[in-house]
Amino acid sequence: MSEPHDPPPTPPPLPHPSPVLPYSQAPAGGLPMVAQAVFGTIITGPVLVVATCFVLGFGSAFANTNTSTYVLLSIGVVLAIAALVTILIFARRLRKSERSRGWAIGIYIGLGLFGLFWGTCGLLLYSLSSGSFH
Repeated sequence: MSEPHDPPPTPPPLPHPSPVLPYSQAPAGGLPMVAQAVFGTIITGPVLVVATCFVLGFGSAFANTNTSTYVLLSIGVVLAIAALVTILIFARRLRKSERSRGWAIGIYIGLGLFGLFWGTCGLLLYSLSSGSFH
């Protein structure tokens, strides 16, 4: 009834060792990629908060002058876009090097988290000011 089965043949050995993903290995003279990403995320948040406070402070400093609101809004938007473009250019340059790729990943994650935070705060403030938040 039960016939003896031959064991499956062993596969031939690979000509090269299996690859190891570099996430936990430190590049020569640097932090591991995961640590770079974490530190990049932690650093990007406060930098963007300070930049945002600067833009808002710039707008409120001239709020009681004869300067048009649209001019102030335009200057604030231009400053915010300039800061964002500078950060993105910096992250793009970091991404090109194997030693600093984790920093670029962290900057991108920090930008995303800051955008979520900023959008959530704006939504809550709008909801509270319009009285539709229960």
